[in-house]
Amino acid sequence: MSHQYFVLAAPVEVAEEVKGSKFITVLFHAADQQAFRNQLQLVKEQYPSANHYCQAFVISAPGDNAVVGFSDDGEPAGSAGRPMLNVLVGAQLGYCGVVVVRYFGGTKLGVGGLVRAYAGGVKFALSQASLLTREPTETVTLHCQYSELGSVEHFCQKQQLLIEDKQFAEQVAVKIQLPLSCIDQLCEQLNAIHPVAITIIRNSANIRR
Repeated sequence: MSHQYFVLAAPVEVAEEVKGSKFITVLFHAADQQAFRNQLQLVKEQYPSANHYCQAFVISAPGDNAVVGFSDDGEPAGSAGRPMLNVLVGAQLGYCGVVVVRYFGGTKLGVGGLVRAYAGGVKFALSQASLLTREPTETVTLHCQYSELGSVEHFCQKQQLLIEDKQFAEQVAVKIQLPLSCIDQLCEQLNAIHPVAITIIRNSANIRR
């Protein structure tokens, strides 16, 4: 059964001070891991003299098979990245990354204090964020004749389905994102456009927004 989740409508940046240390939380949309790495590099360039750049990401729809990662970036193990990730997962936020930049203020916070500071920064950013609702989708590959491509494109436009890619060979291979909640119904409707000419290959392991 599929579940709705959230994505960021726009990036968010907030700052807090805890016992002299400054924590800057940057929360942003990340469609894939390369996009996350690019944004992380931008944050490092923006705050080049910081002591730590702790990180977490969810590069998928949240759930049992979510693509996630985190880093404590030199802070004590378990004090930063994992608590940050837990906040993202708990908020049902997908396709996102967060970097918390720390400027050390001279007072050690201890592991418990660091957990509260890093997780709290992400919670603060989320409280300021504008979120959009999304539903998990599966990408299907549809093979059709050139003469049927217009009908397929019209159907996708009418149903507000995203065409990811088109490849042209003897037939046209069209990659389409379908909502999991009604994927079988939509596959039947696509096949009905021309049952002989169209075959649909489902990529069952390829779940994405």
